[in-house]
Amino acid sequence: MTISWIDTTGSTNDLARTAPLPEQGKGPVIRVWAALEQTAGRGQRGNKWESEAGKNLTFSIRIDRPGIKSKDQFRISQAAALAVSIWLEERHSVSNRIKWPNDIFVPCPAGDRKICGMLIEHTLAGEEISHTVIGIGLNINQREFSEGAPIAVSLYQITGREYSLEEELESFMELFESIFSREYSLGEAFLGRLYRFGQMCGWRETATGEEFRAKITGVHPVTACLLLEDESGKSRSYAFKEIAYIL
Repeated sequence: MTISWIDTTGSTNDLARTAPLPEQGKGPVIRVWAALEQTAGRGQRGNKWESEAGKNLTFSIRIDRPGIKSKDQFRISQAAALAVSIWLEERHSVSNRIKWPNDIFVPCPAGDRKICGMLIEHTLAGEEISHTVIGIGLNINQREFSEGAPIAVSLYQITGREYSLEEELESFMELFESIFSREYSLGEAFLGRLYRFGQMCGWRETATGEEFRAKITGVHPVTACLLLEDESGKSRSYAFKEIAYIL
């Protein structure tokens, strides 16, 4: 595994996606690009990721030859989300939950706050994933966020401490590699950390605007659709971007 640091770039995902192919061989090849300043960082749904220069971890992990079938691609998202969640809890004693599909939320006195977001892009080769790029924005040392990011929170705001970005990224990648290489199902561990799992709460359908109350019962292992059961006992299934929490 190699880590390349860049002072300023538009998007680390773009750097990772256009990187040369690794030498021929067997097994996964993991490379990381990290930027002190990212001028065009992207989040889910095309949102811009806010990050003050030199304060946070904005990086992309490229995995060539991950050894994962196309139908099992959600496994990569699960591994990345679990790695951040476990890293925050075990290395920094910060309790958190994974907000489907892979945001990380931290309970705070003023309400739940987002400390990490991801943008994952796969390149498929038939039934296999040729390579994947996992873009991660992890709030570390930023002290204030703009009004455009009202639910953001940083590690500094939680603990009152400042951190070395280089050391924290190395610590995280050590854990990520360990989780990614494990030969077991990630589904149970993912559900155990899933935000609002089993809790009756509010939802809104993106296409219709319908609002309803339901609880999460699971995540489909192949389609990654969120599985819900509403107040009437009806089962519902939604793909990414088809539904939103009412926070």
